[in-house]
Amino acid sequence: MTNLFQQLSTLSPEQRALFEQKLAERGLQSPQNASIPRRPATEHPPLSFAQQRLWFIQQLDPQNTAYNVASVLRLRGDLNVSVLEQTLNALIERHETLRTSFATTADNQPVQVVQPFQPVPLPVIDLRQSNRQEPEDWIAALTQEPFDLTQPLLRLALLQLDEQDHLLVLTTHHIISDRWSVMVFLREMTVLYDAFLGGQSSPLPPLPIQYGDWAAWQRQQLQAERLETQLTYWQDRLGGELPVLELPWDRPRPPSPPIREPSSR
Repeated sequence: MTNLFQQLSTLSPEQRALFEQKLAERGLQSPQNASIPRRPATEHPPLSFAQQRLWFIQQLDPQNTAYNVASVLRLRGDLNVSVLEQTLNALIERHETLRTSFATTADNQPVQVVQPFQPVPLPVIDLRQSNRQEPEDWIAALTQEPFDLTQPLLRLALLQLDEQDHLLVLTTHHIISDRWSVMVFLREMTVLYDAFLGGQSSPLPPLPIQYGDWAAWQRQQLQAERLETQLTYWQDRLGGELPVLELPWDRPRPPSPPIREPSSR
């Protein structure tokens, strides 16, 4: 998950003006003009509204893998695996969201739990002599395993295809990342790997806020009358008889999505 500071930085002046106008119409401030404070270190941040939707869906179907965000990066040439592992751990330490799991409070409300940083080993799977499984089979196995939201939500693996040919497989749950976040991750990974390979320290500046700070700020912004305005708007838009999208399948559309049975393995 990225915050709106990163998203607004890529907008044109016209797009940013339109965005801020729409926020003003809803009684909200643009994040660039608002002060987002750091939350107390001892406080579990709430879920953002986007995270709450995903958390709810996962409770309905814990075996759901539709929200697994998988990326495979091909690395050709000389690769220093230990430096790559150092790089990945520096990113995990830098971004709290990569160390975040989810728990419920005594009143059954979900909260984010940011785990203290612990170095994570990078599993290396050597496929140079393997005649049994193709890389695609390994990628499918690594990326299609369901996530337990109470456990770490980042999976890493390095597939070695040849001496100078590797595949880095990165899988997260959408509740902690999106495609935009992945691009930030890969961009910072490149910067850090080059720095560490040259024996230098990280050139990346400290992050002013973390995603948990943004989530807490968002909740504070959308309270009382502001929240009621949002709820009324969507209840009006989504209320009443909603159309059903009929698609030409080979069997009738079920009234609700099927719930998969948990895997036995």
